[in-house]
Amino acid sequence: MNNVDHLAYMMPLYFGTGLFFPRFVTAMGGTVLVCRELYRTGYTSSDGPTSKIREMGAIPLNIAELLVLGAGFFVYARFAGGPFIWRRKFIKKYFSHTPVQI
Repeated sequence: MNNVDHLAYMMPLYFGTGLFFPRFVTAMGGTVLVCRELYRTGYTSSDGPTSKIREMGAIPLNIAELLVLGAGFFVYARFAGGPFIWRRKFIKKYFSHTPVQI
């Protein structure tokens, strides 16, 4: 049931963020897929919630989901903030593909 709980907010986030960062979201989705299986295997083992296998899956799984969530907020800020944010010299210098003359 833990997997189903996370699907409710992660699948739309993967779709929306994947439109703008497809390689990144594919890599994080693959990480989540593999780590979810490790998490499930460890949780259903004889050790239960204290299993080391579960922890090996849970840590990268949570990191990958947080990175996708951060990318989703970045996409949202990019479109919600509009030109106000993207006209800043700092943003143009570090986050754009075109060189800026300062």
